[in-house]
Amino acid sequence: MKKLIPLLILVLVANLLQGQSEDSKIMHMIDASYDSKSELGYLFISRLDESPITFNQINLELLQKFNLNDDSLKGSTFKITYGTEKLYAEENNAQNSIPIKEKKIILNLEQIE
Repeated sequence: MKKLIPLLILVLVANLLQGQSEDSKIMHMIDASYDSKSELGYLFISRLDESPITFNQINLELLQKFNLNDDSLKGSTFKITYGTEKLYAEENNAQNSIPIKEKKIILNLEQIE
């Protein structure tokens, strides 16, 4: 039994490392004020350095809870949890190319002001 435990740990670590790739989603959190919606997505202004950040996609349930298509939330501050996903040109696969864009997806919103 004692010999089996290190083997199981080794198998688990190997599976975890194998499952991670450069193309996997990465989670981030930021405090930002809502600015506007455009054809590119939802524009927020970071409270940290006042830089703009555009989110390309939002969870539908969140959009129903916080109607970002309406100007009434303009200027409201949110704690945003989002994921990023690297996008590649269709003719290239992710293993042999450099990403052409990074897609930002809002996963959770919490209004803080």
